Amino acid sequence: MDTSLKKPIVRTIILLVVLVIILVVSNSNTTLNIFSIVIFFALIALVWFKYLQLKNSSSSEKEPSIPIIESVPEPIPVTPTALKQEEKKVTVDEDDEIRTRTGAACEKSGRYVCKDHPKRTVKMQEGNRFPPCRGDKKGHSTVWILRD
Repeated sequence: MDTSLKKPIVRTIILLVVLVIILVVSNSNTTLNIFSIVIFFALIALVWFKYLQLKNSSSSEKEPSIPIIESVPEPIPVTPTALKQEEKKVTVDEDDEIRTRTGAACEKSGRYVCKDHPKRTVKMQEGNRFPPCRGDKKGHSTVWILRD
């Protein structure tokens, strides 16, 4: 038997047993009997309503969905050795562009542009660390390219 089905069955049985005990103890007080019956049937209905709601929500999660792929920016290194390694990652391409990463120290002063957001530039002085790009109104690690 499904384990998620066991709980509502056990709760229903417990509620029915308590209802029978209340009806036996009440000594033919009809108002109390009717009130008890109504309350206990409402509680049983609530137990099964919650079970059906849980079952429907879990079955809708099992339907295949279209995966959402988001690009995850590379994290900024936090250890001193990682920072030193990032500083050494300044490269020169065939086009004689100097490229470096967020968090690395600037080795050549000038205006740098974000690889992902060409409209985002930063003027750097030698020795300063490159900031994150704010191209999506949210800071992200990027490659900075020297333009002038």
